[in-house]
Amino acid sequence: MTREFVYRLYTEQKNICEIEAILDRYFQSYNMYFPTSRFQGKAELGCVIELIGADALQVDAAAVLIGRLNNQEQVLVTKVPVDCCIIETKIRNATIYDISMKQYKKDGEAK
Repeated sequence: MTREFVYRLYTEQKNICEIEAILDRYFQSYNMYFPTSRFQGKAELGCVIELIGADALQVDAAAVLIGRLNNQEQVLVTKVPVDCCIIETKIRNATIYDISMKQYKKDGEAK
């Protein structure tokens, strides 16, 4: 496991193609979510951009460009520490913990 940070940028759900172009300039990987949000008591369609392990300066730069694009005075950015690991799914004969059986077994074994 490695310690990384999850950054989330909160903006409006508009200019999505242009936002993706900005994100593609700075990051190789990101997630976008489109919730219904409330800002200052008014409902709006939101866009949440999630970045794991990104460079803080690049996150800030993307937030500024996205805010300017969407004509916003501010873009909320959150930063939360997380423990991350990549789980390799193509390993054969690995030992796997079967949650339903509450036991370890070799990949491919019958229950």
